[in-house]
Amino acid sequence: MNVPEIELSLIKYWKENKIFEKSVQNRKGGGKFTFLEGPPYANGKPHYGHISSRVIKDVFLRYKTMKGFLVERSGGFDTHGLPVEVEMEKKLGFKSKKQIVDYGIERFNNECKASTSKPISDFKQITERIGFWIDMEKSYITMEDYYIESVWWSLKELWKQGLLSEGDKVVPWCPRCETSQSNTEVALGYKEIVDKSVYVKFKCKDRDFSFLVWTTTPWTLYANVALAVGKELDYVVKEVKGEKLVILSDLHEKFEGKILQKLKGKELEGLNYEQLFTEVKCDERCFKVITADFVSTTEGTGIVHLAPAFGEDDFNACDKKFPLLKPVNENGTFTKDVPSLEGMDVRKAGDKIIKNLEEKGALVKIENYTHDYPHCWRCETPLIYYARNSWFIQVTKIKEKILENNEKINWFPNYIKNGRFGGFLNELRDWNLSRERFWGIPLPIWECECGNKECIGSKKELKEKALNEVPSDLHRPYIDEVKLKCKCGKEMKRVPYIIDVWYDSGAAPFAKWHYPFENQDKFKENFPVDFIEEGLDQTRGWFYTLLAINTALFGETPYKNVLVTGMVLDENGKKLSKSKGNFIDPNILIDKYGVEALRWTLISQVETWEVKKFGETAVKQNYNKYVLTFLNCFEYFKTYCLNAVEVESKNPLDKWIISRMNHTIDKVEGYLESFDAFRASKKLEDFIINDLSNWYIRLSRERFESKDGDWNEAASTLKKVLKKAGLTAACLSPFIAEHIYYGIEKQSVHLQDFPEKGEVDKELEDSMDEARKIIEAGRKIRNLNKIKTRQPLERVIITKKIKEFEEIIKQELNVKRLEFNDDFEEFTQEPFAYEEFEPEQYVVLDLTITPELKAEGIVNELSRRIQQRRKEEKLTVNQKVKKIIVEGLKEWSSIEPFLENLKEKVRAESIENGKANAKEEDFEGGKIKIEIVK
Repeated sequence: MNVPEIELSLIKYWKENKIFEKSVQNRKGGGKFTFLEGPPYANGKPHYGHISSRVIKDVFLRYKTMKGFLVERSGGFDTHGLPVEVEMEKKLGFKSKKQIVDYGIERFNNECKASTSKPISDFKQITERIGFWIDMEKSYITMEDYYIESVWWSLKELWKQGLLSEGDKVVPWCPRCETSQSNTEVALGYKEIVDKSVYVKFKCKDRDFSFLVWTTTPWTLYANVALAVGKELDYVVKEVKGEKLVILSDLHEKFEGKILQKLKGKELEGLNYEQLFTEVKCDERCFKVITADFVSTTEGTGIVHLAPAFGEDDFNACDKKFPLLKPVNENGTFTKDVPSLEGMDVRKAGDKIIKNLEEKGALVKIENYTHDYPHCWRCETPLIYYARNSWFIQVTKIKEKILENNEKINWFPNYIKNGRFGGFLNELRDWNLSRERFWGIPLPIWECECGNKECIGSKKELKEKALNEVPSDLHRPYIDEVKLKCKCGKEMKRVPYIIDVWYDSGAAPFAKWHYPFENQDKFKENFPVDFIEEGLDQTRGWFYTLLAINTALFGETPYKNVLVTGMVLDENGKKLSKSKGNFIDPNILIDKYGVEALRWTLISQVETWEVKKFGETAVKQNYNKYVLTFLNCFEYFKTYCLNAVEVESKNPLDKWIISRMNHTIDKVEGYLESFDAFRASKKLEDFIINDLSNWYIRLSRERFESKDGDWNEAASTLKKVLKKAGLTAACLSPFIAEHIYYGIEKQSVHLQDFPEKGEVDKELEDSMDEARKIIEAGRKIRNLNKIKTRQPLERVIITKKIKEFEEIIKQELNVKRLEFNDDFEEFTQEPFAYEEFEPEQYVVLDLTITPELKAEGIVNELSRRIQQRRKEEKLTVNQKVKKIIVEGLKEWSSIEPFLENLKEKVRAESIENGKANAKEEDFEGGKIKIEIVK
């Protein structure tokens, strides 16, 4: 069975017959279930995280369609920002922002735009191959002018509300990309690193002591303008190695010495100290002690050095009372203001700075400090904090409304709402929007020398106010050429910024429709959307930007239900990486096992929101365990039951499997309603493997294969169950479900409704559960006594009367008789053996093996060996052979009474004892050969 070929033929069938389109169109007139695709970045190949997310989305979109909802869904692509720019810089061999400027912004941006076509094509290909039904031809693309115009409209609305403002602030800064980043982006790039931290003394001018300061960023000491202490905190002056040092009382034990004096932080306020590095020029306002409420009492020394150009707390504490010393370039190197370090990368200059401190006699101690430090989320360069003039969205003004809207959202899992996401919202800071880059949506603000600023909200408005022609492409550098006339009479120029790429995707609920310029009805029908799903990292990314932007614009949450998916790691819990050699191209696994095995691995392994340990071992296991089992059930049906006429069966086993199917439908539906693909898949898998394949079909083989008696009832039952199983599996395993359902009904399963559960016979299911416990206990007795299942025994005794399935118990335990006897004590001695199957109820086997029973056991084992040889010879199930020759079987005479039955079982005209041309094999303590003569 070639599963990948089956899947490819189904994709062809779906395309040629427009099954996806019909599945949507057929639901017109019904209720709507709306969905918004989180746009992947068009800057690389799809990875397992993308595939996992798309598979999970597909499950619920298919399910809602089968429940009668109109589920229109289209794709989307994020095409701007650092993800695209950094990849292009790698391709062009650029190491700095200056190289882009020298290359030409127009050429660079054109290259960026062109580079998105291949990733978009790759995403379309993998989307089709994994069976994710979504309209990729109608995907929204963030670089298109219609999308940019809608974003401009939204920014103009924020401008009108006073939420879009300019200001000087310390922002996270990537010195390689030479641009600021938002707190959202910073949250995506933390890594654990080890820094050299230093304890440094600043000599007080007004007293006979020095202030002891601790810092993990020695390079910022060149920008120091003040020291901060806690006003009401207790400090001591301590003599350490002949030096009088001021340190927080709670932390003084870090240094051995004698306490000379105790004082409050407010007694230190206003004291002056000597500048550490005099090569950086500063006026008389500098180098004073101030008080602040952010001074730590658990690490450091309780005295904080302040460099307002490089720290947010520092900047706010100094509050323009001190000059802003900024001896660092935008590329993270020291300026000429620090002659001894000019041109050096600040984060690589640590050893040199420490040497300078030693030479000045200011260094007290060096310690390695392990901590999580922010890195650029795209190029992985360590960030610095840097004072800049930037444009911000003042989300702190609408923080309460954002928190209120979060309470309206159904989170899966629920603990994310007030945990990871809610915690992030509670610490909300204003959104740093502007970026000093090239490929992105231009910030539509024009400014004049006179200080006047204007925000443009549409192409129409821009054309009305422009002094020159408005370009058809709204990107840089074309938009930079457009000038407006200021009310003062001078020309206004556009500010030289693009916007944070995370704003692009956060605008998707309205920008994908080109709202408000077009499709106002479409937007209203789809806002807020019923369902979104993305990875856990988006709690500080897309989930947040969606909520913040749309709360500001519309006062509402943009989504009702959000499902969070966990990361996909390798089998050892390590990040998947080509460089580490633990990444397998998804197409290789799909070509080898088919996509259903991959889908099932991503759905059924763990809770949707938990980390998934993924690798070929798990895919292969699911291929063998679930995919092939399900398909083999259908192959068995085709072999023995294809012509069955559907009837109602009175056979308890048939009624039991129907009940189990209905029970499974009910449970799967309940889980899917709760966006729980994991439990839905495990429930279906348990039914297919344990109830249908390993139990019902196995127990019914004689009924299926004999074509006598109640064959039609059994075959009809299997037909019904496979149809319902296909319908139930359609959203979870769309390829297998289609193969099975179409094979029976010659219709697409994806144009059907989700199945009605039907009647569940709990009493009958309980009886079967009891029978299974009895069988399990009986098998345990056999195992403990080393008696194979193929060896018949005379009887089983059960201490409890059972209602159903006596014949199944006899069949499974391979016994001739089943007896009920509540006098357990009678069977506690040899040749009996017993096992408890429920509290104070026992299964007893009579272990006496008569010569007749022994002979029958040998025949059963011989039958198994012959069937094994038939498989090796690649004979079909029903193919008859002329004869089977058995050589070396010592017990031949004892098995002769069973040969007629054996011939029927193994499809042979005769079975003979003679010279066999075959390999020798171990058998019941001897050696035999088995030859099949065709």
